[in-house]
Amino acid sequence: MPANKNALIRYKTIDNCLRNRYRRWTLQDLVDACSEVLYEMEGIDNGVSVRTIQGDIQMMRSDKLGYNAPIEVYERKYYRYSNPDYSITKMPMSQNDYEVMQDYIQHRQPRKVMFWASAEQSKYIATKPLHRTQRQIEHNPDDGSCLFEIEVVINYEMYSIFLSLGSGVRVLQPPTAVEYMRTKTEEMAKLYR
Repeated sequence: MPANKNALIRYKTIDNCLRNRYRRWTLQDLVDACSEVLYEMEGIDNGVSVRTIQGDIQMMRSDKLGYNAPIEVYERKYYRYSNPDYSITKMPMSQNDYEVMQDYIQHRQPRKVMFWASAEQSKYIATKPLHRTQRQIEHNPDDGSCLFEIEVVINYEMYSIFLSLGSGVRVLQPPTAVEYMRTKTEEMAKLYR
């Protein structure tokens, strides 16, 4: 049974690679593909190890997950499915896999994110919206700051944008995003002590 959604994402990525018969896949190619997908989907920027992918391939080959994937090595370094019609997506999902994927899908739904911006950043953000759903909720005439709201899938890219705006922006809602930003800014502050 997969430990978490990251394992499921890696299995699906490996499956997509091995189904592509127009390319030869080395172990390093599979590592790179999984690392790229995990970065895009989850913001995990330290990649995955060769050992992790080797373990994933063994897990996919086994019957522990019910996959029994016919993964073979040919020419001593390339990976593929020996059955070109095989895909793990054609296999029934276990209850645990289903629950992990449901949790993942729910977290991939757009959510409202409210943030405060200083007068300087408000001017910039008003002319160059962070997202197409952006709307100004409130303007403070005393200091020129504004409250904005966007509706987005909360992911690494969103956090990166907010972090790039520095101290001129503060995420206010939802609490999980506030906590993530607090943790990251504290980590950044430690680097300069």
